[in-house]
Amino acid sequence: MANLESRRQICDARGVPNVHVVYPSKPVVMTRFLPKGIRSGVDSLFERHYSHALNPKRTTVLYPRQDLIEASMTDQVFSRHDTHMTQIGNAIVAQKILDSLGNDHNIQACMKTGTRQRRGDLADMVKIPAQLPEPCLIPRQANLKIFNNDIFLPGNTDNIVVAHNPLSASSRRLLALGDSSLIGAISPLLTFYRDILFVRSPLFQPDLLNLFAPDDVVTANAERYLSQVYPDSAGESVVMDVVAQVPVSHCN
Repeated sequence: MANLESRRQICDARGVPNVHVVYPSKPVVMTRFLPKGIRSGVDSLFERHYSHALNPKRTTVLYPRQDLIEASMTDQVFSRHDTHMTQIGNAIVAQKILDSLGNDHNIQACMKTGTRQRRGDLADMVKIPAQLPEPCLIPRQANLKIFNNDIFLPGNTDNIVVAHNPLSASSRRLLALGDSSLIGAISPLLTFYRDILFVRSPLFQPDLLNLFAPDDVVTANAERYLSQVYPDSAGESVVMDVVAQVPVSHCN
């Protein structure tokens, strides 16, 4: 809670709205698909240990578990062979982020539905080669620019995404800090934001408020990461660390 309150103070001092999202784990949303013998024993880590301690006057935290449960009755919100959500699930959470930050915008009205093939991280773990079809949402604007440095990384540490939509609904800029759960929200959020900077980090990066000058800030983590939380004071600048690793010859 100290991290969230500190982030709120830092952002408030700069006049920047901010919100934190806890992404519900797949089993607590899709509980009805679990074996009957264990369904009753599956509950939410966030709701059990964290939600009661939140002070809404000092922090704004979204936990869209119920929204995803309701949507799952008619739509596929999680990939079948993946721990992550489908693009429909991501759009639902992105809409909650926009609403919480006070931005009036209908994400799904700016996207069209389609279908894509997806394998998934769970399939990779058990070496299932099959790809399964799942619904997807595609922004109607065709000229989105998204740079993701993950193809140059051995893992997901130091992952940075820079995104731009010249036809966005607003000229606002969003700073997004979190794990891979939040990356899925970039495309739907880009229908509203002109520029988005995503930095993969469990800890806050206050230097980015000066470097990027965002209009809004969202931080996020997958629910499973709440089992071990470090103080923001232990964090280091991801962006400056990446810049320091670039050979001088590449900067000429």
